[in-house]
Amino acid sequence: MPKSEAIAEYESLDILHCQATAFAESKCRKLRRSQVAFSPEVNDSRRKIGAWILLASKAKGKKVSSRLLSRMLHKASLTPETRSLTKNEVQKWLKEEYKNYYSIKGEAQQLRLSALESLAKAIAEKGNTERGNIIKALRERKHQRNTAKKYHTLERS
Repeated sequence: MPKSEAIAEYESLDILHCQATAFAESKCRKLRRSQVAFSPEVNDSRRKIGAWILLASKAKGKKVSSRLLSRMLHKASLTPETRSLTKNEVQKWLKEEYKNYYSIKGEAQQLRLSALESLAKAIAEKGNTERGNIIKALRERKHQRNTAKKYHTLERS
């Protein structure tokens, strides 16, 4: 195959790849999050902040659904007794949780990598496969998502 034909073939494959990525992005649900890498620790902190914000709203006298509040407290692993805290106590706990979140946020990339490794370990034990291969696949998927995100933001500009 001559070099010009190979280049043309690769270009056509690249165009198909870009079209498939654009189609998938238009059809898939997008989670609007900050640029913080996901990890279970960051997610727990976000949930606690959400629960404390709801408790603060309730303490201020705003209307808050009791079912929503109980779900948020359960997801955040907070006890139902926190409903009886005063406005000042809730504000204090909310401030503490924000401090915790910002300290975790600084090391989000390392937490993400450790979360990927623990996920790979669990998948390897479940499926009797090598942990190294699974970690490699998970990191490759992460890299593809980041590349697609960068491509998509460049396309918007």
